[in-house]
This record gives sequence, C-alpha cells and structure tokens, in this order.
Amino acid sequence: MRVTQSLASRLFATSLASIAAFGLLGAPTLAQAAAEADAATAAPSPSVMRVLHFKNWIEVTMTDGSYEQIKNGFYQHIDAAGTVLEIRAATSTDITRLLAM
Repeated sequence: MRVTQSLASRLFATSLASIAAFGLLGAPTLAQAAAEADAATAAPSPSVMRVLHFKNWIEVTMTDGSYEQIKNGFYQHIDAAGTVLEIRAATSTDITRLLAM
C-alpha cells in the first residue's frame, strides 16, 4: 500500500517553508545577513554640503560630490563621477528625508 500526503499537508509544508525562507520564523535571512555585513564594513557616509530647495526641486549635495535630487516628481541619486545610481518616482519618504538633511 502506497501512502501519499494529502493536498492540505503538502500546502502547509510549502507555506511553512516559504515563511521560513522570508525570515518570519525568527531565522535570519540571507538579505539580513548581507545587510549586517555591509553595515559592519561600510565606510562612513558623507556629510551634507549643500541643500537647495525650490518650488518643484530639492537637491542635496554631499561632501564627496555625490548628490540626490527630486525634480518634477522623480528621485535621482548620482555619484561624484556623474553616474546615475538610481532614478524612480519620488515618494513622500524621499521628500521628508531630503528636507530633513
């Protein structure tokens, strides 16, 4: 006689494995471990050199030459060499963070 798992028990096992993979059972995930390692070895972040605030434009320039800006609803992060590191729609969190610098 062959014993098979019921569909419910297979779904439960799959769900439990997914929850564990996302770190919801208290086990650290790979992303958490990587973030902790980056934080431990990261260089100190540059300080703010200048903040410009206009009607539809915020620009924060750092001492290392990089800058972040929100212009016409888009967020951009650009390094000192002029390479665009990130561009996306700006969020209210971005606006609050840049204005607080």
